[in-house]
Amino acid sequence: MNDLALKQNEAEVYRAKEYKIRGLAASVNIRYSKVLITSNFNWNLKTDEGLYATPEFTFWGGVYFVDTLFNNNLNLKTGFSASVYGKRNSFIYDFERSQRVYHQYKSSSDQFSLIDENVLSTDYQIDFFLAGTIQGAATVYFVWENLLGENYFQVAYYPQRARGIRLGVTWTLFD
Repeated sequence: MNDLALKQNEAEVYRAKEYKIRGLAASVNIRYSKVLITSNFNWNLKTDEGLYATPEFTFWGGVYFVDTLFNNNLNLKTGFSASVYGKRNSFIYDFERSQRVYHQYKSSSDQFSLIDENVLSTDYQIDFFLAGTIQGAATVYFVWENLLGENYFQVAYYPQRARGIRLGVTWTLFD
């Protein structure tokens, strides 16, 4: 770890640090007949100070049905995807400097401390996805995000989207 400097933004004085993050990553894609299974997993160790500068782990995966139907006129992909974010420390994002801030200066004690001692819990989201390309010219899709209506934050004060539905059509007019 490397103390860069004491910095002051509009609101407070804080300490900027570089955190070395160590961990493991794995990605798996398996296709068996018409079923596609995809996953991506990252496991991050705590920093030397015992801080979760990134989520302890992240997982993204999906199980899909993929097939060409109706005499090769419809390429269909439908299924469920899930994302899971492990516990992590709260931080404030300084948009001016494009960096995360975990420590702030407390003049009463004349020392730096974590902005928030709380560790955010593990959060997850499950989505349903359906997309079909018709004769290679038009794609119709339907996504139902956050099926279970989980309310959570990845960054303090910026909640993830609530349950929602997205519909769309793309069409190739001239080729």
